[in-house]
Amino acid sequence: MSRRPSVATPTVGNDGSYTFGDSARAATRLGLLAEGFKEATTGFLLRLRGERQRLAVDLGCGPGFTTVLLDDLIAPEHVIGVDASAAFASQAARRLGSRGEVVCADVRDLPTEVQDADLIFARFLLTHLTEPAAAIEHWVSRISPTGVVAVQEVESITTGESTLRRYLELQRLMLEANGSSLDIGPVIADARRTPGAVLHNDVVHLTPSASTAARMFAMNFAEWRTRPTVAALASSIELDEIELGLRTLSADEDSDASITWELRELVVGGRGSTATA
Repeated sequence: MSRRPSVATPTVGNDGSYTFGDSARAATRLGLLAEGFKEATTGFLLRLRGERQRLAVDLGCGPGFTTVLLDDLIAPEHVIGVDASAAFASQAARRLGSRGEVVCADVRDLPTEVQDADLIFARFLLTHLTEPAAAIEHWVSRISPTGVVAVQEVESITTGESTLRRYLELQRLMLEANGSSLDIGPVIADARRTPGAVLHNDVVHLTPSASTAARMFAMNFAEWRTRPTVAALASSIELDEIELGLRTLSADEDSDASITWELRELVVGGRGSTATA
């Protein structure tokens, strides 16, 4: 395969509903997220490394942080990043350079470049899709006979800090109004809804600082607080209070507030695979 980087035309164009935006601010937030979740994702990916990986694919690659990490850890012959945002795809292509290629496309309708993959990876992507089981089934159809689909998704996020908790409540309601779910882990963990053979199914815990979480949330909040769906859920006064609370907590590195992510890690193979978990 050629190692020439490219950004192809999307098979399904971005319709402007990218949940958390694809602005420069959104890209910065994804950089924070990549750093905060790097250790958990590294551990997960290292368990997936095989003797010979011909093609590895990073779905919903954003600006390419996970694509570079995937290439570093798995060392496939070829790596492809896929994202619906043309802005993010361009950034990912620059970040990846000659190491692989990036395709701007809808992850629910993968381009022809993604075929017979040894590994298809997605992190925090199914939470944005209305039919996660159908998406997994589509991805499984694009792996090789010995390939796997591996996903990391939110099982739950818990905190006793009032601003963080209210932010998460609004985010959950906004996603539900769009037909998707923040806490998608329990849904994809249900083997009856998961196409293919489940090879690994586990939950890991992550506890970043509350200030780091608040910085990520504040950037997200700035992207979606003005949406009509959100305006119907909370008054402008409450939204201003949440924004101020997030900014304040972001600056408080010594806060004793806590927040915990539970991450669902799921690995699925083709129907011919043998389940191990």
